[in-house]
Amino acid sequence: MSAGPTDRPVRVLGVLLAAAGLAAPPAAPPVRAADEGPVFFRKADPQTARDIDDAISLFGDPSPNNRERARDRLFDIGFWAAERLRTTLREKKSQFRTNSLLVLGRLGDRESIPGMRLALADDDEWPPAVAALMLGRLKDAGDPTLAAFRAALLSDKKDKKKTAVCLALAKLHRKRGEDCIPLLEKALDAPAANPSVHCAALLALGFFRSRIAEPLADGSGFQPTARIRAALADRDTGMRLSAILAMSVSYNNSFHPIFVDAFRNDGDHQVRYAALLAVGRNRDPETTRILARVLEDPTANGAESRLAAYLLGRRAATLKGDAATLDLLIGIASNPRSAEVAAACLVALGGVDDPRVADLVVKRLGAPSATIQAGAAMAAVRLVRTEDLARARDGLLRRLQYPVNDDGAKADMKGAADEIARILKDREDAAKGLTPKERSPVSWQEADTEDLFVGLARDERQRLFDLVNFRVVQVLGIDGLFPYRPVYDPNVPAEGLGGPGATGASLRPRREHSVFGEHYDVRVELSRRPYFLPEQDDPDAPTIPLPRETK
Repeated sequence: MSAGPTDRPVRVLGVLLAAAGLAAPPAAPPVRAADEGPVFFRKADPQTARDIDDAISLFGDPSPNNRERARDRLFDIGFWAAERLRTTLREKKSQFRTNSLLVLGRLGDRESIPGMRLALADDDEWPPAVAALMLGRLKDAGDPTLAAFRAALLSDKKDKKKTAVCLALAKLHRKRGEDCIPLLEKALDAPAANPSVHCAALLALGFFRSRIAEPLADGSGFQPTARIRAALADRDTGMRLSAILAMSVSYNNSFHPIFVDAFRNDGDHQVRYAALLAVGRNRDPETTRILARVLEDPTANGAESRLAAYLLGRRAATLKGDAATLDLLIGIASNPRSAEVAAACLVALGGVDDPRVADLVVKRLGAPSATIQAGAAMAAVRLVRTEDLARARDGLLRRLQYPVNDDGAKADMKGAADEIARILKDREDAAKGLTPKERSPVSWQEADTEDLFVGLARDERQRLFDLVNFRVVQVLGIDGLFPYRPVYDPNVPAEGLGGPGATGASLRPRREHSVFGEHYDVRVELSRRPYFLPEQDDPDAPTIPLPRETK
């Protein structure tokens, strides 16, 4: 965490004065990040103070981009910004309080915890919900915080706040599990005007393994608890989706038949997708056949087909001797029914150490589909053998000598060729005992199949948490926002102004600007900084030290 402007001349002068005995530092100076040493000034210099006030003033700006930049600026300032933001929690305008809470949570400012608890009693919609989320993010399990959560769940009528409290309780599963579980179960038992409260509580239970699985009577394995079984049979799609994700977070091999059944028979595509991801964790041959049937089914949902290709690619790379899976992926990448599925197969094959893969990748660079071309470029970067990488780079350079009709695919080919050159250089340096420098990953341009590229390097556990975090946004009621755009757009047909197909200087219909207020700010924050992280929140992850509670 940045704690203050280290480049300010006044700080340098202060350090020199302190060293000379002319300016004594406070008895207990505030502390910067652990490796940056103390800050000797409790107050910001005048310019930094103005920067802080200017940024906070933008919390009332109608532009969500300006508000986002303001939050980033305050985060960069750090310690002094946090000190000022704690006073902003008393502002009358809820948008100021919401944005202040978002920055304080991002800074990990534990001194703001008392103010966050007070914000839980706020009468507006978003500040108390964000306060609950940030208390969870700070993993504060102090008695006052749990008392505030308990009061919100038992007596408050604001469902947004209750939903956020349930999600925050999931963050405390390693610290106060015995106290959090009863609160979640009471939330599930209590009537709620909005089913999102129950969906959030059920999702949160997934982080408490003892509430997901129970032993079978004959001792032969485990089954979901009665509460989870009831949710799987619920008519509400959201409850079924939360139940599948909760079971996936606290995964048990005994759940595999339930995941298979949900994938085959549930009528909701999101439930099926989440179930299919869980199905892929089982390593038996029957799972390979299930995934293969998804790829071979011409009527299969496109997202499910791409996920099946991803899962098969990981199996081919990790399960040695799985020739049937490898043959299937090569066959579909060579003769696709769908360009997106073919690209998914190519990307999946890139990490498989087999001599046929490099030949296929180079060949598919000349495919008529831009999506397949981009998939082949990305697969080329993932090739395992050094000689295959060199051959793929030659193929990319040869292909770029001819016209490439799609700008995105062309950019991806250039990016792949450059990245392979860097990889080969890194391997040469490593052979000489030199440590390669870290660098940013390639920015892929081809976007018709974004999930192919964004999710490529993520394992099944990370992708599960991607789904869990998307579910967080859903239950908070902010998953359906329109992208921010101006009212006036002369290039878009006017709907209801001149009839179908009318063009010209039209008003592009959109929601009121308030939609892009706190809803948008929370959505951006949760997108940039997902709420649940595998390395911190996974019940199966190694225990890591957590900050002390604030009593």
